[in-house]
Amino acid sequence: MQHRAQGKPSPSHLRREGAEAPPAAGSARAAPASRLAVLDGIRGWASLAVLLFHMLPETNRGVLPELDHTLVYALFDGPLAVYVFFILSGEALSASYLRTRDTKIIRSLAARRYFRLTLPILMACLLVYAAMVTGVAVQGKAASVLRSDWLGGFLNFDASLWGVVRYALRDVYFDLPPGSHYIPLLWTMPVELLGSCVVFGMLLLVDRMPRRKRFGVYAAFLLALLAFDRVLIGFVIGVLLTEIRLAGTMDRLRAWPRRRIATIAFAVVVAMTVSWLRARSHGDITVRYYLREYLGHTRDAPPAYANPVLMYANALALLYIVMASRRLESFFCCGLSRFLGHISFPLYLTQFAVLISLTSGLVISCVDPAHPDRLTLYGIAAVSILASILLAWAFAGVERQVLRWPNRLIAKALA
Repeated sequence: MQHRAQGKPSPSHLRREGAEAPPAAGSARAAPASRLAVLDGIRGWASLAVLLFHMLPETNRGVLPELDHTLVYALFDGPLAVYVFFILSGEALSASYLRTRDTKIIRSLAARRYFRLTLPILMACLLVYAAMVTGVAVQGKAASVLRSDWLGGFLNFDASLWGVVRYALRDVYFDLPPGSHYIPLLWTMPVELLGSCVVFGMLLLVDRMPRRKRFGVYAAFLLALLAFDRVLIGFVIGVLLTEIRLAGTMDRLRAWPRRRIATIAFAVVVAMTVSWLRARSHGDITVRYYLREYLGHTRDAPPAYANPVLMYANALALLYIVMASRRLESFFCCGLSRFLGHISFPLYLTQFAVLISLTSGLVISCVDPAHPDRLTLYGIAAVSILASILLAWAFAGVERQVLRWPNRLIAKALA
């Protein structure tokens, strides 16, 4: 997030709340690509992975057996992408403050955070509400065609406008039963909001501390969260990644090719091994048993069922590979990556509305329940993915206008 060195924070915030300002020209720590763009690019591809995961294996594995395969789950790893989001949130929310050490940034981000999450959520929930009350939400009928208990478990309640508003403003930030969500993907929101509070509180606590003492505080937070709420450790990991980057550690590592190659190779082995084990658990009862019995991990995404430490080990290995490679950082700054980053949160929010309406409607209209055609199913998935991206792009433009008003009010209040 762009920020003036002196005075109040700039009202013209960059499009990703909490993201770091671009490095100054000639700075010793300036990277060939802005870290803001890199974070946005990674977030964008992670959001696309969630979309592909839902539109392909999650929706169609009952009628397309080839999608219920280890390689598919490893490639379209939606649950892993969510844990990547949590780490990126910790990094984005802390980067500007750790560069400038200006607590005004923390106050500004903390004041905006609820509105930054809630108003887009309300907009997306209204789309789902409209689909329900107009009768175009036909996921229940589509679920029987696709033989999908996952799809059939959604929205089995009567919609009400007050219920939507209450859900978006309050209930979404609590651990609701899975069947009570207007957008089931938003099981992540209690984690996002509480994790943001952890980051803000931790940064205020370490204000004016030297780096060594700050790392002691981070270690204490990690230990406490490991004991009480392990899914939140991703936010602390994100702060630690920011500290490591700003200290020049990654630049020094890149200057030693052998060490860089060795650490990347190790990260690749970790990422591939953990991804393979997690993906394999979908079809191998032995792997599933060992992961559940010895690591407390099942194949389900929500933190109540997954082992966050295992998920974060997987996510951190992937992020390290990107951090250690200038070529990968450049890729995540390319035009396509920037576009996906621009629509990442809208894409996460709006894909469910497409799934219950357009996708489900096409399934009912075009698929023979007795003899589902593969080409038709893949065509419906492709149309749904494209429609989700287009809807997210349009949603992002409206979202930007809606957020302008609370941002201005908060900026005036903080001034």
